[in-house]
Amino acid sequence: MVKSRPVYLFLGCDSAAKDKKLSQLKNQYNLIPTQHFNVDVLYGRETTAAVLQESLRCLPVDAQYRLVVIKQAEALKDEAKKYLFEYAQKPRPNILVVIDCEAADSRDTWVRNLTRLTEVVRFQEAARVDTFT
Repeated sequence: MVKSRPVYLFLGCDSAAKDKKLSQLKNQYNLIPTQHFNVDVLYGRETTAAVLQESLRCLPVDAQYRLVVIKQAEALKDEAKKYLFEYAQKPRPNILVVIDCEAADSRDTWVRNLTRLTEVVRFQEAARVDTFT
């Protein structure tokens, strides 16, 4: 059963907890048997808008759903961020998307706007260092 928002926003730097949540999603949507065909893991710094388009348009193979994970999404270039934001407004119901931001600044308007369109999952965040700590 797909939730009303098939786009997840992972915020924080606890990679072990994120991996556990990804495993839960794969189990929940029965992706384990076909994960070689239906799970894409992309990395922000090297992912372009064209790569995102290609990955998000692929149909699931022998499964009802497909999962696209974008790790270090805060490092996406502006064109890719814009495409991903537009996609999150009208996501395809059979494509699950996980936007994984390790060090997202709460003042970042892209992240703030995504929180309105996605299911936000918060993980432990790195402590902020300032002159008083």
